[in-house]
Amino acid sequence: SRTVGGREWLMEQTLEFESINQFGDIIYLGTPQSVDSIYNWLPSRGYVVRIWTGRYPTIAQMEYYGDKLSPLIAQDMEGRDELRIGGGLDGSMGQPTCPEMYDNDLLNEKELAQGKAKFMLQFMLNTGLSDADRFPLRLSDLIVTSFSKDRGQVMPIWCQAGPCAWDSAPKFGTRKTDKFFYPMQVEYDMGQFERTVMYIDPAGGGLNDGDEMAYAIIKLMGTCIYVYDVGAVKGGYSEESMIKLVMAAKNAQCKEVFVEKNYGNGAHVAAIKPFFERHWPVQLEAVQEAGQKELRIIDVLEPVISTHRLIVRPEVVQSDIETIQQYSAEKRMSFSLFHQMANITRDKGCLKHDDRLDALAGAVRQVVENLDYDQMKVVMQRQIKQGQRWTEVMSSPSQMVDYMTAMTLGVSSEAALAVSSVGQRIGNKFGKATRAGRRRW
Repeated sequence: SRTVGGREWLMEQTLEFESINQFGDIIYLGTPQSVDSIYNWLPSRGYVVRIWTGRYPTIAQMEYYGDKLSPLIAQDMEGRDELRIGGGLDGSMGQPTCPEMYDNDLLNEKELAQGKAKFMLQFMLNTGLSDADRFPLRLSDLIVTSFSKDRGQVMPIWCQAGPCAWDSAPKFGTRKTDKFFYPMQVEYDMGQFERTVMYIDPAGGGLNDGDEMAYAIIKLMGTCIYVYDVGAVKGGYSEESMIKLVMAAKNAQCKEVFVEKNYGNGAHVAAIKPFFERHWPVQLEAVQEAGQKELRIIDVLEPVISTHRLIVRPEVVQSDIETIQQYSAEKRMSFSLFHQMANITRDKGCLKHDDRLDALAGAVRQVVENLDYDQMKVVMQRQIKQGQRWTEVMSSPSQMVDYMTAMTLGVSSEAALAVSSVGQRIGNKFGKATRAGRRRW
């Protein structure tokens, strides 16, 4: 049911139910996998729909559920508004409807792992996604900060306050979420990166092939992924293109390179291998990708971006806007990484070009299995506490003066749940044994 063809086939097959069962009841039991789920068509065929959600719907969410919500859940909420607030990662969701099976912490873990859009489908059975949920990869959820080849800030804190906005950043869209933000201005420990990965998404050459051969280089530290470089070269196998890819890996001190082998059945690996051996020896591996590309990209990136664990260098943003200037005005934005990120949906073919975003998703996919989601509960608590502290400081003139002079939130001593110690514990989890046991192709 994830594809248009699959849903059409299911719809056609289920029409036979009425012919087979002319007098008895027909009951559907399932979970929507798409915003265009076939369950949305059942009312038009005379079926009564009942929805059992994982959390009690908020007042705003009830606009979608209406009379479809289970009478049992609706009865529980009568006169008990406290069930409709205080749940979720930031307290904006309702309380669990069945805490014996899924308590608040477990539902939070599911949302962290799956991302907001998929969580709404799987646990809230809500296919009426808003515009914000329809475009799940929001630029405003990124953290923009500088870091070197070897070291970076340990778990920078996401903040959307005015002083943290990057007002002079290049523009990739007009929505409120198409903005970039620096991390909260507190003292951070600096940590060593544990792993550097490069992913190459090949493309053919020729006048009729508009796709780029994109690459992405990321670095891992704890539960955060740092985007060091994303770019593209002309498709094909020219020596100039091969050398540029090798030099990008060398500049980032990257020794792990993954190449998607869907295109050309692995021919690109054979073409680029001699250049790496000559100029920058690396561990080169071919990767086979499967499934609808848009779903593959979103399922990998949304959990990381929505929880503010994707850190981007400002040089990556500047380079993205500069490297697309070679294309005509009406086409250039379609080649931009951040334009692709802000506009991708779960619809097949929603982007004209997705090469740079696909390369970034491919790189993240190689390290995401190493991330420890149990630690994310601590991280999210820290971020929420820092956000509350920020609001408190901004509402107090005396504390505001202290902040403007000292440029801290007055929490460096506690580091909002001990940033440094948490970062050290997270970092220690990814030693040689973990890397040696990763999946290989």
